Amino acid sequence: MMLPAESVVAPLGSMTLVANVVIAPCMLKERVTRMDLFATFLIVIGCVLAVAFASHKDCCACVSALLACPVGVERGAVGADVLPLS
Repeated sequence: MMLPAESVVAPLGSMTLVANVVIAPCMLKERVTRMDLFATFLIVIGCVLAVAFASHKDCCACVSALLACPVGVERGAVGADVLPLS
């Protein structure tokens, strides 16, 4: 299983805001203003531009290769897994 480049996937997270503008009036009976629609339009344009001009460089980012990576994982102060910088 190949994982897509983060530069392509990360901008698509803002599409949740677009979904909120579509779903909120239906479920919560909220009013959508012109400013909401304009902001939503800007978000969509930003996502399209970010994905269109993002690096689509193919690299081996399959799960098995990442799990076999020789970089050690250390425990952070709060118990979270962190990768060493060196």
